[in-house]
Parts: sequence; C-alpha cells; structure tokens
Amino acid sequence: QQQQQQQPPPPIAATMTESDRYLFDLNGYLVVRNVLTPSEISACHAAIDAHLSSAVPRSDPTLRNAVRGSPMYGAGPPRIDLGGILEWGEVESRVFKSILAHPKLVPLFHGLLGKGYRLDHLPFVLMNDKGGEGFQLHGGTVDC
Repeated sequence: QQQQQQQPPPPIAATMTESDRYLFDLNGYLVVRNVLTPSEISACHAAIDAHLSSAVPRSDPTLRNAVRGSPMYGAGPPRIDLGGILEWGEVESRVFKSILAHPKLVPLFHGLLGKGYRLDHLPFVLMNDKGGEGFQLHGGTVDC
C-alpha cells in the first residue's frame, strides 16, 4: 500500500490580490475559506452557546436596520446581538481574538484598512432566525 502524501497548504498571500480587491469592491465583502479549523469552529459554537442567555433581541424599532414594510424588514423575530466575545475569558475568547491577527487575514486587513489598523469597537455575534430582519453589514439602513 502506498501512503497518500498530503499536499502542503497553499502559501498565504503576503498582500491582498487584485482579484480580492475587485471582489470586495464589487460585493462589499470577501469569502475567505478555511481560515478556522473545524475544532476552532466548534470552540466558537461552544462559546456562543455558553453565552446565549446574554443575547439581546433588537426589538426596539429604533434599533432596526430595515425600514418597516420593506422586504428586508422581515416577518419573523428581530435580529439578536451577542456582545462581549473578546471578554469571555482566555479559553472562550481565544479563537475570536485570533481572527484579529490571523496570518490568512492580515494581508486583507492591510489591503483594506492599511497597516496599523485598529479595532474601533468590540466585535459581536449577529444572529437571525428564519424570517428575521435582513442586514447590510455596513452602509446604513436597509431600505430596499
């Protein structure tokens, strides 16, 4: 039996590619696959599950992003926010903190934000149920 040799992972880009920049400019986001391992994703899920009781529904109309009556407003429950992910202690926050300086992401951060980027507010988890309000990542209210 011949053992299968595992291929080394592709090299990590040192800078943001023109293709990445084009896709970001076109869509407003990038899909970056395989940043986290399956065990890191499981750790994120476990940490979120452990803190679900702290989640806050955005029921107040002044906190909604979509305009009432628009297709993005949704007919279901409101969006739910779960903050504090960097403050849950060393174990539960480890993976979330690692994203801020992950070797696969740093070139993208530098390309989009410049070197020396900083975190200007704490990240949080956004949760939606089926039928809930639509969400535009950044750019104001969703009035379409």
